[in-house]
Amino acid sequence: MHARNLLLRSLRFTAAVLYGAAAITATAADKVQDDVAVAHQPASIAVLLPIKSKSLRPAAEQIRAGIVAAEKAHGNADIPTIRLYDTGDAETEILAQLDKARADGARAIIGPLSKSAVNYVADMAELDVPILALNSFDDTTLPRKGLYSFSLSIEAEAAQLARTIQEGGLNKPVLLQGEGSLAARMVQGFSSHWTRTSGNAPEVIDLAEPAATPSALAELLAARDCDAVILATTAKQARLIRPYLGNDRLVYATSQIDTGTLKASVDLAGVRFLDMPWLAAPEHDAFMAYQRKRSPSADLERLYALGIDAWRIAASLATQSGEKEWEGVSGWLSVGDNGQIQRELVLRTVPGRLPASKPADSNPTPSGQ
Repeated sequence: MHARNLLLRSLRFTAAVLYGAAAITATAADKVQDDVAVAHQPASIAVLLPIKSKSLRPAAEQIRAGIVAAEKAHGNADIPTIRLYDTGDAETEILAQLDKARADGARAIIGPLSKSAVNYVADMAELDVPILALNSFDDTTLPRKGLYSFSLSIEAEAAQLARTIQEGGLNKPVLLQGEGSLAARMVQGFSSHWTRTSGNAPEVIDLAEPAATPSALAELLAARDCDAVILATTAKQARLIRPYLGNDRLVYATSQIDTGTLKASVDLAGVRFLDMPWLAAPEHDAFMAYQRKRSPSADLERLYALGIDAWRIAASLATQSGEKEWEGVSGWLSVGDNGQIQRELVLRTVPGRLPASKPADSNPTPSGQ
């Protein structure tokens, strides 16, 4: 971007030398004409989502639906209207659309969505308008003033779960790690916070280990003298192993155990987990403004809620309201370090009677399979 600007300036200077003042006058006139064209463009909140991406389109459509619902509920003459810029997966196309949104008079930009696109924008984009990226930053993200991160980060959620357990007076948690990268990220998020604040790393039992069969878990936990168990697993795996854990200690999980069918889950009764208000209290009066037929998929509902809150944050950025906190549908929101939007979730408990413990000799299928 900087190289292109330098090249344009160089070409204009060369034209002035070769063709005299007329070239300078023409360039100045062109600039005035461009400025007038931009001035006539209505201010907007640009929405940059990968609607043309085969893999990301379902998520992008839900987020966009939430953004549209929020504007319909809360938009007014003082807040710029949204303008949609559909993209694919190519990072160069995303950057080009971002530049177009800036040229069109955007006061704030929502997007991009993928982590690689966020990092590309952080490296390459001009940040003369605030950008609310819809993914988390990582160690490779270049910190930039005006670049914000708003996401459903599982690491941040797991860190809050660790804080919640500490505030409850528990100090010997054991994590049960299931299969997949998401489970590993849950463990990483929980462990990082716990180690940093307590000075001790929590114990982790890898459920893929041959010794960690469901029937052996109660004995393994007793040997570790733990006072809390954290299910860093999928919902399916949590239902399989929870009945074998007994009821002698509190059991916690992240929102991943609620896929939308939690009310029918007998095996998970009593498990405490974090989730967003949108799903914890769906009948809340404040949510009626976004009334719609709820999806049976909790993941899709979370993306819709993310869109609602993304519009609210972007509206604040576009109008320079100075707001730093919001009572959102996806959580209590606040601007943290390096532009990261922090979400404070609510603690839920799976309703129902606690399951009776399974006998140890029932020979269940190993949990790692």
